[in-house]
Amino acid sequence: MTIEQITEKKYGDILDREAPIPLRHTRMDLQDRAAQFSPFAALVGYDDCIRETARLTDEQMELDENVKASLDERFAYLCVKQKEEPEITITFFVPDALKEGGEYRRVTGRVRKIDLYAGNLFLADGQIIPLQMVTELCGDFFRELED
Repeated sequence: MTIEQITEKKYGDILDREAPIPLRHTRMDLQDRAAQFSPFAALVGYDDCIRETARLTDEQMELDENVKASLDERFAYLCVKQKEEPEITITFFVPDALKEGGEYRRVTGRVRKIDLYAGNLFLADGQIIPLQMVTELCGDFFRELED
């Protein structure tokens, strides 16, 4: 026997009938009916956890003595000239709040203030950069220092 024959034998008496009209309630529209069968998240937060695990971070590199000396020289020069509010480009490390490592960011802006006591560099746009996280200072402002 084929599937068609089995179907005809079992359901032959109702195959050609119209679907019954409910007497107590109105029919659900197709969109609401489809919503009943939409997928759901059985494990709430699992997708976020997987995304977080897959997210890559950089390791903070250790600066050698020559780079540290160059940075110290540039910071000293910057402290002396900070009233001019020079525009500089800074590369610094930002630790990740959720996992080990972080990322390196590069910003360009005008220096508003350097607070050596607190160890922060303040930019005119409101950014605060910890001095110990800075890995590079550059810009046209430092040309005088190189001459």
